[in-house]
Amino acid sequence: MISENKDFSMSMEMNLKIPAEQYIADKKGNPTAVIIPVENFLSMLEEIEDYRELKNLSQNSSILFKRTGIS
Repeated sequence: MISENKDFSMSMEMNLKIPAEQYIADKKGNPTAVIIPVENFLSMLEEIEDYRELKNLSQNSSILFKRTGIS
């Protein structure tokens, strides 16, 4: 069963916009998954990659400063 975003039906009537996300629900109506546009997914992946890179740089800088005695 696919449970659409609440704003979806209203936006379809106004100007046929595709919702930012759609929810998939089980028979009881509990959300079990979400469908998002590929553009949003790729943007999230890029943010995760940036975070990991920043975390690695931060950890490597800490190690470098400890080795050289710089605080």
